[in-house]
Amino acid sequence: MAAMTKQQRIDNETLRRAQEGDFSDYVKEKVSGAASRLGKTVPLESDFTSKEFLTSPQNGMQDQSTAVNLINQLSATPTWPEIRARKEQLVGIPAVTTDIDEERNMYQYMINEMLRAGQKPTGAQLLDVSQRNAASGTKTDWSSTSRC
Repeated sequence: MAAMTKQQRIDNETLRRAQEGDFSDYVKEKVSGAASRLGKTVPLESDFTSKEFLTSPQNGMQDQSTAVNLINQLSATPTWPEIRARKEQLVGIPAVTTDIDEERNMYQYMINEMLRAGQKPTGAQLLDVSQRNAASGTKTDWSSTSRC
């Protein structure tokens, strides 16, 4: 098997990102050229922006645990194109935190974690979404729990 060139690796990654619904400015700019060089069809953004896609449980993008996985896939020092690509994927996912009045989204959470860079966490902390009350769909009532 022949080794892939740098351009082929970039094209494959660009096409993969588009096939997963990433239509950041970078991917939009590069995907048609990548698809033509690889002899593949270009994924359409409209396939990923329909209301049916965004609200269906199988797409996973409205899920906080999926957002955490996307954040964890970033390199230790992500580039601006990587951060911008994640922004478009994460900005619509609300962050469920220990502060029930907070309205942060997962992109804001990601940026805060990058700025914190290993320092001790302060303020509202991200909750595992499995701590939500499945029957009512509400957050756990943290006001009745003891705090350290």
